[in-house]
Amino acid sequence: ADHQRAYRPIVGGISCGPGQGSLAGTLGLPLVYKDGKPYLLSNAHVLAPYDAREGAEIVQPARLDGTGSRIALLRQWSSMVPGQPSKLDAAIAELTGDAKPELLGLGSYREIVAPSLGMAVLKSGRTSAVSSGQVTILNVAVQVQYSQGLVLLVDQIAILPAILLPGDSGSAIVEQGTNRVCALGFAASDRMAYATPIQTVLDEFGLTLTPPGLPVQEALAEIAGKYLTVWGFNNRTKIWASYSPGLPDYVNALKRLAPKQAFWLELAGDARFQGEQIFRGWNLVCYR
Repeated sequence: ADHQRAYRPIVGGISCGPGQGSLAGTLGLPLVYKDGKPYLLSNAHVLAPYDAREGAEIVQPARLDGTGSRIALLRQWSSMVPGQPSKLDAAIAELTGDAKPELLGLGSYREIVAPSLGMAVLKSGRTSAVSSGQVTILNVAVQVQYSQGLVLLVDQIAILPAILLPGDSGSAIVEQGTNRVCALGFAASDRMAYATPIQTVLDEFGLTLTPPGLPVQEALAEIAGKYLTVWGFNNRTKIWASYSPGLPDYVNALKRLAPKQAFWLELAGDARFQGEQIFRGWNLVCYR
């Protein structure tokens, strides 16, 4: 697969960068969540150059790789100050388009796992695509030369061989065989690659891999067998999506109902939902 071309919906392991300038790196996790909103995750030095501002456009592919278009708006990034130890090189951007929780060439990711000595890992990156390695050192400190100067990153992991080439920065590191996310790659030497344990990154920004709410079938369990169709509106993509019980998952575009989300519900007969009376036909309901 070509990791430097445009992908819609976006996935992980592909080219991305700021809308201004010629920086190019890897989109690590295309879909994480903060306060109920979807974000993408990569390195700070990929998405947020030294003079970055909140709300700046993130494009895919990076300008260096072609005519990229906006996929997200920069929201938060780690502060890396020369002379001061840092625990991560990471940034998040709020999505403005569709994304799938997948890594190009590796498939979907659903969970996280703490890195451990000897763990076999994989990464999908803009430059060197899919490559494999092994976690060889835990709690390592490494100095990295950034545009603002030499920064010391502590409590990192080291991976042999050096599975990150220039442009692979930001790649998600996953456990081989499970695709559980264990780290976020940010740099490499001639021999080793370096990455931040994923829990450190999630804690820093208050992120989760799990979207808010519940699967539609689970959210509407108390009226199972009584409803025919559900329609919900995505305020981010401005698209209506539907769910009908009995249809295959790939047909049902509406996957989950989030707290305080309003949706249209078609009933086969009168029913009660969340303590409220609803009636045969169409009802506008707010999921609590």
